[in-house]
Amino acid sequence: MRADLKQVGPLLRRAVGSATDPKLLQDYLDLQRKLGTASAERDAEQFVDGLWTSLPERRDQAARNAERVEAIVIKLRARWQPIVDFFFNQFDSRVAQMKARQLPVVEDLRIDRPVVGEPAGGSPVRRVTLQSLSISVALSPGWVDDGGHVQGVGIELYFMGRRPFAVHLDEASGHLSNLEPHIFKGGSMDVSLNDPDGEVQLRRGISVALNEFFTYFVVKAAPAAEGLNQDEIRK
Repeated sequence: MRADLKQVGPLLRRAVGSATDPKLLQDYLDLQRKLGTASAERDAEQFVDGLWTSLPERRDQAARNAERVEAIVIKLRARWQPIVDFFFNQFDSRVAQMKARQLPVVEDLRIDRPVVGEPAGGSPVRRVTLQSLSISVALSPGWVDDGGHVQGVGIELYFMGRRPFAVHLDEASGHLSNLEPHIFKGGSMDVSLNDPDGEVQLRRGISVALNEFFTYFVVKAAPAAEGLNQDEIRK
């Protein structure tokens, strides 16, 4: 190996100095390949030896990390699930009431997704059509990485290519973002989920936002619908 290393410098100088001699260049490349293979084999052997020695400790650490992450997931699910369920119960109940009043509402999509899962973007979980207009709701599950870092869960409502409002839940806080102030009377809010009053405020804000949005949606989609009573929709 050391003898091979001593050959590299002179051989390289000869190959560069005689670019018209393909054999010199090929000899140089062959030697470099040989040295590279030997180096890779040596590095791989050292890596596997180290891995084999440290494997029991690494497995124990991975198991401890998994237990810690699972404990965080359980805590987050207990904190987030009731609020997410509240949102979709409020949404679904308004759709059901509209259908009960003979509005031609079609539920194109209604599925459930876990509030805590693998990293993923928002995917539609609700889609409702009235006349030719549709609204959809996307849910982005929260997740916890191996280091215990938390990414919150998000709910976003879409209508006519716009996102009127969104709800985001972090580890200890809840956020209601009013993105279309001309639709909603209520503003955005940030509350602490460690405070029971904060969660009550967030639930009230969600209910008001859905009321305002469904009123806007129905008026846009079916302005001439007979028997439409906005006070009933707001219930």
